[in-house]
Amino acid sequence: MLLVSVFGIGLIGAIIGYLSGAASVFTYPALLMLGFPPVIANTTNVISNIGGSTGTTIAAFRQIRQVRSYPRWPQYLIGAAGGALGGYLLLVADPGVFEAVVPWLVLFSVLSVVIAPILHRLGRRVNIGTGAFMVLVFIVGIYSGYFGAASAILYMAMARLLTNMTTREALVMKAPVTLGANLVAGIYYAAMGAVDYPAALSMMAGGIVGGWIGPKLGRFFSDRVINILILIFGLALFFWLLLR
Repeated sequence: MLLVSVFGIGLIGAIIGYLSGAASVFTYPALLMLGFPPVIANTTNVISNIGGSTGTTIAAFRQIRQVRSYPRWPQYLIGAAGGALGGYLLLVADPGVFEAVVPWLVLFSVLSVVIAPILHRLGRRVNIGTGAFMVLVFIVGIYSGYFGAASAILYMAMARLLTNMTTREALVMKAPVTLGANLVAGIYYAAMGAVDYPAALSMMAGGIVGGWIGPKLGRFFSDRVINILILIFGLALFFWLLLR
């Protein structure tokens, strides 16, 4: 019964993750409610994100190939390198300082995604160079491997605020970029023995299904509705992180 519940959490979380980038507002608290210790809940959550990102990458593969704003493969590799560093930091560093910053980083990311279309309509567009963008992708990778919650929103925030990427381009690109980061971090967690394998694999399987469903549902939502979903789920995650 526990594994069925975890599968369902992964499925629903992946759908929420595609539409809003804030799957962890549902998945992480749900794992804690099932009795998982915080660190194991976090590592299980990161591994489940592998499933969601994989499902989305498969379902949106054609759309991903059409993105031309920045080179795609360097983003995947640099994001994965950041994920390796983030996974290492989670297991060896004092989480206190970083976790104090996380809620405000989530809030900044959410507001950036919402504000970006307004700035674009006012003609205030920024398009940073490839090198600077890759540095930001590396930072997203570190964050994704360390904590994971709202890493997709962080990617969308920098893409919408600092580049000419559209909402749809950022929405599909966040999946393969965070996939690399979570995959490398997940391998590191497994090597260190910080994983509940039955729960993680069950949740990842649910994530693959939900990640595949997400892009199908996303076609029925306008960019404005997606931004509203990001605002709602992102703010919910911010307040939960702030008050927990």
